[in-house]
Amino acid sequence: QRRAHPSADLLSHLLAFQTSAADLTDDHIIDGAFLILADGVENIEAGVAIALKEILGHPETAKAIIAGRLAAETAVSEALRLNSPAQIVPRIARRAFTLHGTQIAADLPVFLCLGSAARDPSAFTDADCFDTGRDPSAGLVFGIGRHRCIGEKLGLAQIATLVTALLRAGATTSPGPLHHHPRFGHRWPVALQVTLTQRAG
Repeated sequence: QRRAHPSADLLSHLLAFQTSAADLTDDHIIDGAFLILADGVENIEAGVAIALKEILGHPETAKAIIAGRLAAETAVSEALRLNSPAQIVPRIARRAFTLHGTQIAADLPVFLCLGSAARDPSAFTDADCFDTGRDPSAGLVFGIGRHRCIGEKLGLAQIATLVTALLRAGATTSPGPLHHHPRFGHRWPVALQVTLTQRAG
């Protein structure tokens, strides 16, 4: 239907791009659309909880976002670098290669540990510290390269918009660390109690 009646939506844009990308099949487009729908729920709500908790732990950052001196997307990107909702991405090696002295055979399943890589001290100075001065594009929470999440900009915008609204409404959260569901590959908070002290404006 979208091929016959294109519109200003994701499917139409991907179908238009398909005309110049022969390896982009209908199955790829459908898979991408389902991923955006699925990841656009759990990972987004987890991202909001993680980012809000981290930013509220840094009052000057929260004030800068409220005042418009700091882009919320920058702070959110850094919070998610520290505690990514998606911790592991599965891949299959197309060909044999060697990575940092380790031989990877063709067709071998490989798990990319985004949560660990995002705290690699050889890639990030003071990797365990929250620092909004970092390049937000250096994080791996949305993947990297040709398999980078196509919903990255939408996901960041959703999280940043809600976090900003909550901060402006005087949000406070329950004390103590977040507790997470025991899931392989994801770091989703069980709950985050939020109290609003003023109306958002």
